[in-house]
Amino acid sequence: MKAVDIKKVNQRVRYADTRKRRFWVRIAAGFGIGLAALVALGYALFFTGWFDIRDISIADASPEHTAQIQTAIVGQLGQKIFHIPVGRNILFFRKSKLSQDLKNAFAFIDSISISKDLFHGLIVRATDRTARGVWCSPDMCRYFDAEGNLWGQAVRSSGFLVLTVDDQRAGGEDRADPAFLPSILFVQQEFAALNIPIKSVLIPADSFTDFHVLTADGYPLYFTTDADIEKQIHTFAIFRDQKIVPGIVHPQYLDLRFEGRVYYK
Repeated sequence: MKAVDIKKVNQRVRYADTRKRRFWVRIAAGFGIGLAALVALGYALFFTGWFDIRDISIADASPEHTAQIQTAIVGQLGQKIFHIPVGRNILFFRKSKLSQDLKNAFAFIDSISISKDLFHGLIVRATDRTARGVWCSPDMCRYFDAEGNLWGQAVRSSGFLVLTVDDQRAGGEDRADPAFLPSILFVQQEFAALNIPIKSVLIPADSFTDFHVLTADGYPLYFTTDADIEKQIHTFAIFRDQKIVPGIVHPQYLDLRFEGRVYYK
């Protein structure tokens, strides 16, 4: 039987244990250094202010809308995740998300672009929608554009500078009614070419297709979306030139809803 040197065996065991301890010490040290580096990086990114968004420049929007956009942006920049202020960090700032959030929040925005001014600024260009008039429902009046978007809170106009649509049906809609809007805008366009100012448009409470147009002449015109609007306008223009302008007829109203005919009182 081969003799075994106990001392050498113990030395080898101690050597192996030492190597294991050194290995785990290195692992622990590496983990500690990595964790410290991660904490230092996080602190530098989010708590030193080196990458904080401090300046917000907003151009092209009206002063009132600029203030609303500014407040919304500041609110988003204040967002935190697990108490970490990630919202104001320009490196993690998502321009596309903020643009979409602002368009969803404010119907008055037609187009918006956001760029970073490294390392502490945002440049925002927001273009207001062009109002075609004021759309009034029973509960409120709002501005509307050619696409039917409604926004803001408007004052009902009594003059001819701003087209007022008085929709007497139930309110609560978030868009101008597409069943009426194209016809109303077409009448406005054609009457402008005829040099006939429109004061207001009325959609009766029980109407599905009819609307009334009040012009500077002082009498309402009854239109319907069920018939060709262009032909109704053409019929009115002929009747006006032949009967009203010469003073032959002094109508209280004109009903143009029946193609090629005019009913009046």
